[in-house]
Order: sequence, then C-alpha cells, then structure tokens
Amino acid sequence: MSNGPDSPPEPPSGGNFRHRAAILEFGALAAFFTALTALLFWQFLPQMSSALLGPPEDNMQDFWNSWYAVQPHPDGFFFTRMIRWPEGTALHYHSFAYPQVFAVWALAKLFGQQLSTLVLLQNMTLLASFPIAGIGAFYLCRYLTRSEVGGLAGGVLFAFNPSHVIQAMHHTHVANIQFLPFFLVCYLIALERKSYYWLGGAVVFYALSALSCWYYLFYVLYFIGFHLLYLRIRNHAWPRGWNLLAPALCCAATVLLLSPLLLPMLGGGL
Repeated sequence: MSNGPDSPPEPPSGGNFRHRAAILEFGALAAFFTALTALLFWQFLPQMSSALLGPPEDNMQDFWNSWYAVQPHPDGFFFTRMIRWPEGTALHYHSFAYPQVFAVWALAKLFGQQLSTLVLLQNMTLLASFPIAGIGAFYLCRYLTRSEVGGLAGGVLFAFNPSHVIQAMHHTHVANIQFLPFFLVCYLIALERKSYYWLGGAVVFYALSALSCWYYLFYVLYFIGFHLLYLRIRNHAWPRGWNLLAPALCCAATVLLLSPLLLPMLGGGL
C-alpha cells in the first residue's frame, strides 16, 4: 500500500541498501588510493603528456606496444613488418600487457592518437594499476582479517610496495599486479561458499592477470597448488569434492579463455 502525503518514506530494502553501501565504499576507496597515487607521483604529474614514467629503457618498448595497437594492421595484429623488416615477425610472444594496451586503444579512439595524447594515456593506464591494486588488496585483506584497518593497511602495502613502484618505471606488464588480489578474494570465497558465481569471477581475474603478464599465469597456478597442499596439511587429508573440483575448473576455464593466444604460442614454440 502506498504512503500517504504525511507518511514517512519506507526504508530501502536490505539488498538495495547493501548495494548502495558497497558502491559508496568502492568510490571512497577509489578516491583514497587515487589520492595516495597522486601524492606519490606528484612531481611527475605535470609531465604526464610529455614524458614516460621512468628512465628511457624498456618502458619505451611498452610505449611502442600502445602506439602499435592504434596503428592499422594490414597483416593482422599479431604480425608486423616494423620489426625484422622486410620479412617481418609474429608477435604472439611479444610482451603485450593486453588489458593496458586495450585501454589505451579504446581511449585513443575517444581522445585522438596524437603523440602527446598517447604518452598521457600510457602514463594514466600505468598509474591506474596503483589504486586498482589497492582496492583489490583492501577487499582481500579485509576478508582475511575481518578488519577495515587491516584491509586499508594491506591495500597500501600491496599497491605501493617498492617492487610495484620500480616495475612501473621499467616494465608495464610486470607492474600490472592489480588483478591478482581480486582473483584471490574471488577464489577463496568460491571455495568457502561453494559458489560457481564467485568461481567465475576468479576465472575472469585469473585470465586478466595472465593477459597482463604471462608470469602471473604460472604464479597463480603455483598459489593454487600450494593452497591445495595447505588444505592437505590442515585437514590431514587430500582435498576432495568441491575443494578439488573448484581449482580444476578454475584452471581449465582460464586456459580455455586464453586458448586463442595460447594455441598460436604453442604452435610457434614447437
């Protein structure tokens, strides 16, 4: 029955309230970690459209990757004559950080492909790994510690650790650590709740981590293996049922998602 003109408004339903609270929390976390990123790199911010982050070395190849993505590809994206001209070469083993390169490509469609614009987009997508990594680590650490303070501390430590800062100035693909904590929190919740929904999230973030840097395809696999060993030690028995099915499905589904890239890489390697 509808409220009268003088009746108090009905309180929002529990589900809607939780969704709004989650959105507000995410926005607050994004603002917090973005502010920390700006504070850390404040001296570099005025040069965002005129200089690459870090000294001129491997980061120039990373910028070439983004520049290459917005160019026409008459022989397909994974073959170019710009390298080893005139015969050209395949690029399946090239160190593309695919999510970052795709972000530059999409943004360049909106804002143009001038050199200064591409430099700005390269730097922006690279620095974006810091707040995204912080948000993901916050959710993971809060899940593990059941503490907001623990989540914030973990987010800051993970996002702004010296290795991440150094890699951001040298190797874009290695610096793209932002999807790893999202994978972990989805994977652990999937195991706890026996949820295919959360397991699907783990697969997506596993694939994004691998597409960012092929190292992470194996690092996550190592984690899954060590976690199975941990369950064996904790429970005094090897995992069975869902605890064995979930990691198997996660790995198989991720490999299936990545197969359009993995199969050509395997063929080229053989």
